[in-house]
Amino acid sequence: MSADSDRKRVHFLVGTERARTFALLKADLESEPLDVPEPDDIVGVYDGETAEVDPAE
Repeated sequence: MSADSDRKRVHFLVGTERARTFALLKADLESEPLDVPEPDDIVGVYDGETAEVDPAE
């Protein structure tokens, strides 16, 4: 089975937009990882008031 027939099959099964997203994700996974350094400081993304949510509710 060729890569072209795989693309056509995915396109047929999930549609154009999802097939394109799948192709981009696959290319991203197959590429080299980005060399992004860790942040210098810990950033408080939850500064201020927070609320907890119970997923069972």
